Amino acid sequence: MKIFKKLCLFVFIGIVSVSCEDYLDVAPEVEIGDEDIFQEFRDFQGFVDNMYKDVVHISTFEQRNSWCWADDGAMAQRWIADARFDRGEYVSFVTKSNTSKWVPFYTRRYQGRNQAGYYENSWEGIRKANIALSRLDDLVGATQEERDLLEGQAYFFRAFFHFELMRFFGGLPYVDQLLLPSSDLKIPRLNYHETAEKVELDLNKAIELLPVNWDNTTVGNELAGDNSAGSFNDGRVTKGAAMGIKLMNLQYASSPLMNGSVTNSYTYNQDYAKRAADAAWQLLKLAQDTGEYNLEPWATYGDMFVKTNGDLVSRTELIWSAPMRDGVRTFRGYGPYLIKELGGGNTTSSPPANYVDLFETNTGYPIDDPESGFNPKKPWQNRDPRFDFNIRVDGEKQTIRSTGGNAPKDHIAKLYVGGRHRTSTNSITGFICEKWSPIGMNNKYDNNLNNTSLEVSYLRLSEVYLIYAEMVNEAYGPDGVAPGASLTAIQAINTIRSRAGQPDVPSKYTSNKELFRERIWNERNVELAFEHKRWFDIRRWFIAHLPKQKEEYELLFDKDHTYFTKRLIQTRVFDNKHYWFPFPNDQISLYPEFYQNPGW
Repeated sequence: MKIFKKLCLFVFIGIVSVSCEDYLDVAPEVEIGDEDIFQEFRDFQGFVDNMYKDVVHISTFEQRNSWCWADDGAMAQRWIADARFDRGEYVSFVTKSNTSKWVPFYTRRYQGRNQAGYYENSWEGIRKANIALSRLDDLVGATQEERDLLEGQAYFFRAFFHFELMRFFGGLPYVDQLLLPSSDLKIPRLNYHETAEKVELDLNKAIELLPVNWDNTTVGNELAGDNSAGSFNDGRVTKGAAMGIKLMNLQYASSPLMNGSVTNSYTYNQDYAKRAADAAWQLLKLAQDTGEYNLEPWATYGDMFVKTNGDLVSRTELIWSAPMRDGVRTFRGYGPYLIKELGGGNTTSSPPANYVDLFETNTGYPIDDPESGFNPKKPWQNRDPRFDFNIRVDGEKQTIRSTGGNAPKDHIAKLYVGGRHRTSTNSITGFICEKWSPIGMNNKYDNNLNNTSLEVSYLRLSEVYLIYAEMVNEAYGPDGVAPGASLTAIQAINTIRSRAGQPDVPSKYTSNKELFRERIWNERNVELAFEHKRWFDIRRWFIAHLPKQKEEYELLFDKDHTYFTKRLIQTRVFDNKHYWFPFPNDQISLYPEFYQNPGW
């Protein structure tokens, strides 16, 4: 997207100083007041564009983070961010003086780019949104559409950045006004549900104001070609994006962890489940009525994630994602690190054997079900088609590491004990993530690295079906539907399974809410594998402290596959205090009403 004018803000809660530089390429003697920024739509939109820069690109935060922070990735190197999550070292993430380049919580500059961090940039984005909302009356000669677009984006980002923080820290001070030096800065922390209600209010306003598609607006038509690097409209927040974040906000508020933090009952909150089910149906209906979002066909399923032919990834299913960086949504310049983190080179995060076991057989049954047909002597055969898409196993084609080394051109993964890729700096579990490392994504033999684009979406349509199923099941049961809807929870899950060619959920698992809940959770693990969801899910489900979620196993086998044995390689550290991140100490010391999370 085109940034019309550059404005730099430095923000922490309680700090309200604003500095401007590089504002246009004007002569030094020309003075420009802040009122000039907000009088015309294009200038005002240039200010709003800076909020997009505060969204974290989890896939491009340098090389030391694979975004598999739970039991979906095992990392041997102790200094990698993923390994720090495994050890429960959350304080190091929010201590700015100790924050190193691989921790995505504070802004840092890398390869000439400012990379947004969750904590610092969320507060910065909230302040920018409040500035924008406070200056709308300064607009001169703006159309109603232009005003609505500016206001809608500001409300969206104020809600979105609060939600980003809530997912890590719980209830927050909800800053919904522009703080001035004369303001009372002692805004108390709200509980989780109170904060979620504030988020929903802002998102409801954004939904009313934002378009379904910017290309269908007068502004969008005028500015669609305003950037040679890509359309002005690419990546902009829409009505669907606002509906999607509203849905996620209600889903989280319903979840056992969030409900328990308010009510001390770590079960699903029925009221929020009903509201979330309705919100999910409204978004599904929007997709159906407008054709704006569609499930990607299985034949091109991988196009949503990685493309190595120079094209950008498919947006067919995309509802909201981190906006474009430097004009294009691309992974160029970061490929070498992904190869290392998830693709089988140095410092690889490899899927633990117990996470791999979550993929069913192609009969539709879990592998521990006697009816599954699972053969422990041939554990990789006859599995859910998404197993082959997500998991690279021994003997399959392998992505050659991008730099250095003398890997043979046969591209064969050698993951058996003693094999080339079964090392402490490659796979330590016997498996490699295939989803983010297609063949050819390297600069050694295939030379497609610089043609690679990658997308870790924040929300895609398939997840909306999964959220709908989860919330309807909790509120109305497996055969229930949201009011006015025509889709049961069971049908929603089976819609996603059938896309991949996987049979419907067996009836033995749909007889009651509790049994079906387990299959819904597992469907998220499979459909959204390695998409930066698992760590948030096991926390909101309040199961992250259980041994099953803390243990990580490797699969031992020889070159000829004459035996297969699981062995525990790590027990992750996760106590009750790890359900919420600690606030930085310099922040909670500002005033008593901004208190620290329990255990920290």
